[in-house]
Amino acid sequence: MTKKLLLTSFFAVVALTGCDQLRVAQPEVFDNGDEAFFDRPNSAQDSDMSRSEDVRRDNFNVKFKKIADKRRPKALANSVEQNVIHEYDPDKLQGGVRSLFQNHMDNYFGVNSRGEEELIAEMDVRDFKTQIVDGTFLSGRQGNYRVYIEADVRVRDGLGKVYVIDTYKVDYKTPRRSNDGYPPSERLDKSRMLDAVAAAMRNLGDDLSHDVRVKLRAAHTVR
Repeated sequence: MTKKLLLTSFFAVVALTGCDQLRVAQPEVFDNGDEAFFDRPNSAQDSDMSRSEDVRRDNFNVKFKKIADKRRPKALANSVEQNVIHEYDPDKLQGGVRSLFQNHMDNYFGVNSRGEEELIAEMDVRDFKTQIVDGTFLSGRQGNYRVYIEADVRVRDGLGKVYVIDTYKVDYKTPRRSNDGYPPSERLDKSRMLDAVAAAMRNLGDDLSHDVRVKLRAAHTVR
């Protein structure tokens, strides 16, 4: 009797909502047979994906005129961290460091869009790490993908008025998931690392756009 009631309730829901709304998301399967870990969307991830809408809503735009690689030479860099499982060379990850930052910042702020306030930015990248690091009991024994960014940013208008001059730091981590208990393949690791880089760049864009928004509103209030 209980099974009949459950089935009746299920088909009633289907009838009310429509079958096309009851799809089950499937993890991505790569050419070599690796199955990507499927993450349920959460409010924080959804928020990160949509925050750049604030830039368009406030009607300002930031164009990065110059991005310079000011990282310390490898010979002078800090000693190797003990908890690093693998470290990617940022210069070889995807088109080089300057190109990587330029593409992500242009994408975040909309390089081809126009706003009432057209601002010019320059960035000096002081540090950029892309690593797989040890995990914890909660994050899992396969570790975490970690992206660390430190950059000096200056934002001004066309007349030279400076709105932002500050150092921004982002330390982004996300679990390195595995469905079968074994470490992900090299290909899957790199794909997820690039996703982590994109998320860290969004966080950098969020922080910068927030500061620009505050300074612009303050300037308009003074007027």
